Amino acid sequence: MKKLLYTLAAVLVCMSAAAQNPTLYFMEGITLRSQMNPALAPQRGYFNIPVLGGIAVTAGGNTSLDNLLFRRDGKLVTMLSPSVSATDALSDLHSKNLINGDVRINLLGFGAYTSNRRNFWSFDLNLRTSISTQFPYELFHFFKTGESAEIRNMGMSSDAYAEAGFNYSFPIGEKVYIGARVKFLVGLVRAKAYFTQFNVSLGENEWYAEAVGELEVNSNLLTIPTKMEEGSDGVPRDYYQLDDMDFDAKFKPAGYGAAFDIGATYEPIPNLQVSAAVNDIGFIAWNKSGSAHGTVGRRLTFDGAQVDASGAADIDFDLGELQFEKVDEMSTTRMLHYTINLGAEYRLWNRRVGFGALYQIHKYDYAALHNLTASVNFQPVRWFGLSGSYSFIDNRASALGLALNLNPGWINFYVATDVLLTKKSAQWIPIKQGRMNLNLGIGIPMGKWGRRAESYRMVKRGDGSREKVYY
Repeated sequence: MKKLLYTLAAVLVCMSAAAQNPTLYFMEGITLRSQMNPALAPQRGYFNIPVLGGIAVTAGGNTSLDNLLFRRDGKLVTMLSPSVSATDALSDLHSKNLINGDVRINLLGFGAYTSNRRNFWSFDLNLRTSISTQFPYELFHFFKTGESAEIRNMGMSSDAYAEAGFNYSFPIGEKVYIGARVKFLVGLVRAKAYFTQFNVSLGENEWYAEAVGELEVNSNLLTIPTKMEEGSDGVPRDYYQLDDMDFDAKFKPAGYGAAFDIGATYEPIPNLQVSAAVNDIGFIAWNKSGSAHGTVGRRLTFDGAQVDASGAADIDFDLGELQFEKVDEMSTTRMLHYTINLGAEYRLWNRRVGFGALYQIHKYDYAALHNLTASVNFQPVRWFGLSGSYSFIDNRASALGLALNLNPGWINFYVATDVLLTKKSAQWIPIKQGRMNLNLGIGIPMGKWGRRAESYRMVKRGDGSREKVYY
């Protein structure tokens, strides 16, 4: 269990990630805008520095690090430490404890305006990973107290894939922009372990667990050797074990798929823009070759739980030792985790200052997370932008974000995070926040400036109508 806790903590720290920081959504100068809404476009064409052109990392859920790690005598210890009481360890946990994360790395990216300086196209090659976990309260209660428990619906899933996407956005009239991105997907790794039942009880002489679950792996980068052992009926069978999973140096796609993003912007009145986008609508068909499929539906025994005088339990059981009986390999098709963005922004003082609001829905395997962000965006000159934001996350947490964009003409650099003001440990670990993210990118500006992103003012014509005059 300690291994599991440290793994979850590492996920929250290393993914301090939605691959989409809401603070960046209204920053006109960054290249990442079209990734969040294909109808949006940066102020200028670009060529991203490979790998460094766009890194987006996010972790979120209803569980933060201070639910798993505690400070005792100047050190960080897990909730299982004898120095942490059961009351302290369990009081802030939920009936379903969710941790989700995303990583997007832009391997190659470039885009430009067409001759009319309003239509925009781009191409991006990204590496993406995602993780979803769900652990019920009863699991933590058992490992902390050593008491029998009925555990239901516990699981962890992850996938990794590469995507190549072509995006194109264009105006319809003067007030509407439409954008769409078509993506070709190459599946690399998919793994899922899920238990509908995992009940632990004390028998006459030993502890046992009634486990009912399933293991699915699709990858040519992972190997899981089988072990032959006798089943409860005395018949030899092949079994998979989670601890035996290892990486293989071979690179071979494990599946293929397709997806699309679609978005739109609308300007009902001068300087007010409303926008909407749906991203990652698609699937990956994972191949039968390179797959591993196992099930468990039997009683598992282990030595037991030793409870010391402080009430802390030492559980002699490792989830990684669970064995899954091998069944026939299978191909499978899985949908991606989609994201919905709904935004509105009003610009003042020749578009130098903007006030925005963004509502996000991000679907994971076990839950959909909701996020509402209010932001203030400053762009006093073309080459400098600064945004601050405050987010309300799923009615459970909040975060203060800050983003900076520099575009002096020869380089475009942006960075954004929302962990600046949250409480941190001595190791600079944000322990109080239920969602964390970091975005940064470096690119080279290219081509002419787009007209839709330039500063403009409304000028009255002789016939009484008004038109945009760019400068």
